[in-house]
Amino acid sequence: MKNQTIDQIPHKRIAWRPINLIGFGSIIIIGFAAIITEIITTFSSQEVIIEDSI
Repeated sequence: MKNQTIDQIPHKRIAWRPINLIGFGSIIIIGFAAIITEIITTFSSQEVIIEDSI
């Protein structure tokens, strides 16, 4: 059903696909950046805590 409706409206199809790709790309990039920053902060905080305890 979704493919038929998209094919019936070519203007929306042309405008929707690049916006959709850009949206998914930005979400993925933001997600990876957030995960990397969280991992770095957790490792750095653990190292600092270990150094302080010693």
